[in-house]
Amino acid sequence: MDSVQVEKANEFYSFLGTDPGRPKFKVCNLYDLAQIKEKFDQIICSEMLEHITGDKQVVEYFYDTLREGGVLHLCCPFSDHPGNKGRVCTDESRGWHVRDGYTVESYRALLEPAGFQIVKSAVFGSPLLVKITNIVQPVLSRRGAAFALPLFLLSWPLQLLDYENSKVPWSLYVQCVKKPQSAK
Repeated sequence: MDSVQVEKANEFYSFLGTDPGRPKFKVCNLYDLAQIKEKFDQIICSEMLEHITGDKQVVEYFYDTLREGGVLHLCCPFSDHPGNKGRVCTDESRGWHVRDGYTVESYRALLEPAGFQIVKSAVFGSPLLVKITNIVQPVLSRRGAAFALPLFLLSWPLQLLDYENSKVPWSLYVQCVKKPQSAK
């Protein structure tokens, strides 16, 4: 997210009538999250962890940045989807995937040691939705990331119409709750 996208996100949530003091959008390197002294109720991390080698470190930063009982929303490629396999690059600076993605089991192995409990999971990206995303993505990149989530959620029911290959989704979402330090 860059400063233009931050402004677009602020405008979008203002348009929705959201209290302007509640959502906060920042441009920040994930590895610098430890420097943020604020605590948040929720963190949304979508289609990003597969791009960084330090996923364990960043998940620990998410834990430290959330309030107790806070919610972490993660969505990354489903590593078992044939389109996600073998497209990795070992050089994080190139911006491509450094891992194929995650399964519920690999999410659990990543999240539970950091102090998170997975409370919900869902799959996204039937072949029809992947095609829609490929068409809509250029529009979304011009409008900003804040438009992506609502449009994605609005188009998600279309997955019910698309049964082809539905058992092998493109992406896997998990909702996690921050457990208290003593339960870690």
